[in-house]
Amino acid sequence: MTLNKKKVRKILIGSILIGALTFATAIDVFGITGEPCSKTFKGIEYRLSDTSSTSKEVSMEGTLWNPLLGKSRFQGIITYDNKAYEGNFSFKQGDGAFVMDESNYTGANSSLGILHTDETLSSITLLIFEYDDAYIQGWEAENGLIFSGDAETREEAELVTDRNM
Repeated sequence: MTLNKKKVRKILIGSILIGALTFATAIDVFGITGEPCSKTFKGIEYRLSDTSSTSKEVSMEGTLWNPLLGKSRFQGIITYDNKAYEGNFSFKQGDGAFVMDESNYTGANSSLGILHTDETLSSITLLIFEYDDAYIQGWEAENGLIFSGDAETREEAELVTDRNM
């Protein structure tokens, strides 16, 4: 029993198409390719223990991966208070990512804090570490410093924080 050339060609083309579709699906599901990401968040820095707040900006430049399975990942630079933190941060809604400057690590003062966001980086909340004589004190729920954006008022910032955490 022999197959004619037309049947062989159809089977071969069908196999190639199925293989290409499987490959494209794997790239999307596992987040093999990332997209350029450039975002600036205008927000509010505040403490839960008092009523004061300050307007600040946080920028993110790099690549964002959003796989269908697993955590999203941002690789690039987060700039806060004119200091750049370069690294590779994995996150998903409700989980925090530890932000530190991996390329210029000099010890405890290389850490920014904990980043909370959603998979698309539509808004961010940073629980900002504070330092005492260059040693990290960490972050306290009672009196810790928080940045949330995009937000124009403290009330909006608190809503962003609640949503991201």
